Amino acid sequence: MVQVPKKILVVDDDPAARSYIEEVLSDVGFVCQSAASGEEALTVIEGDRDIAIVVSDIVMPGLDGVRLGRFIRERFPERSWLQVIFVTGHAELELAVSALRLGAVDYLTKPVAPDDLVFAVSRALAACRAIVRNPPAQAPAPASAKAEGGTTSGGKSQTREAAVRSALDYLSSLRRLRQDSGALAGLDEPSWTILLEVYRADITGRRLSVSKLCSMDEASQTTAWRRIRSMEESGLLVRDQDPSDARRSFIMLTDSASAAVADFMARADGLMNPARA
Repeated sequence: MVQVPKKILVVDDDPAARSYIEEVLSDVGFVCQSAASGEEALTVIEGDRDIAIVVSDIVMPGLDGVRLGRFIRERFPERSWLQVIFVTGHAELELAVSALRLGAVDYLTKPVAPDDLVFAVSRALAACRAIVRNPPAQAPAPASAKAEGGTTSGGKSQTREAAVRSALDYLSSLRRLRQDSGALAGLDEPSWTILLEVYRADITGRRLSVSKLCSMDEASQTTAWRRIRSMEESGLLVRDQDPSDARRSFIMLTDSASAAVADFMARADGLMNPARA
């Protein structure tokens, strides 16, 4: 059986930013490792073939993210499945574009929303696994070929195309799973996001207040409140009054909603890990 990499390497010189990304990803089940610099990241990658994705800041002292991305492609050409995601501030978008040209699969702008981070990593991991299981035939690249500015061979172009196709297939499969999940099928994306946040809180032993949930919604507080009320009326959410503060209540999944989301997660995991399905 082909050994599929699974670790996420988080690279950032800011300990708080590094810890935040690790916590978000670990909370949903990803296996994470960290590096405080680009140089340390290269050392980790060299010694661990289980690294599937590198999530890296761009602006770092010493070896910055863009050069890290270039060195990864130059030093580990046999790991075509290794995916790179960059995290950038709004002021560094030009650097992010340069990074994408070097083979990064995505970039996220700070502050990174948890859902955006999880979605990007899930998509990249699906692409990684597809490449490992079905490696494309690659023609030998000329010795003088350079990675910067675009693909350097038909093989690399095929690799990127295969990764994109795999990611799109995975996302389409997730949509079909949602459509086949009974009460979950009718939820719009903002409501689905709220439901997932409540589920994440449930499985990690945390409690989310109504006000906290409303603040997570990009729409107005009133719109978020209406979504929560609608899911209460549909039997997906239930409120629990805080006994120490009458002004505050917590939101939880009903038993049926929790079972439905758990079933969806298990089936989604089966798509990413067919051997466990």
